[in-house]
Amino acid sequence: VHGKDKMGRPVIYMKPRLTPKKMGTQAQQMRHLVYTLERAIADMEGSSVEKYVLLIDFKDYSLRNAPSMSVQRETISILQDQYPERLGLALCVDAPMLFSSTFKMVKPFIDSVTASKIVFVSGAEKRPYFEQHFDLSCLEQDYSGNDPHQYDQAKYFETIPNIVG
Repeated sequence: VHGKDKMGRPVIYMKPRLTPKKMGTQAQQMRHLVYTLERAIADMEGSSVEKYVLLIDFKDYSLRNAPSMSVQRETISILQDQYPERLGLALCVDAPMLFSSTFKMVKPFIDSVTASKIVFVSGAEKRPYFEQHFDLSCLEQDYSGNDPHQYDQAKYFETIPNIVG
């Protein structure tokens, strides 16, 4: 969870290329997801904001770093069944052709309201989209923003509770 969009919604960055393929068992991965969602909800406390933004960066996405189909299904189930109406936007950045076919397979498992919140941006359309929806000072530089924050996996896992070990 890092930064907010122009509506004040916390942004959860998901970068499959930076997630270890064997990040614990599926149950541990789901606990990590719930922990992250709860951190985003905690960021909303004391405000009128009730939804979060999921920014999924598909740079270098491949079968090598793709979550299993069962992890994808359980993730979708958690998002729509345990956190209904918490998703404000799921922004898929630079989704490759491989993702298109994967998305077609999982789309039947996604609630229609949730599916309507999924947006794909790539190429030249990214910068105008980001400028319209995000304060660039709060957006990581990889997404046309000015925030110098860089995700460091080792530092991140040092600072969170031991939920995946």
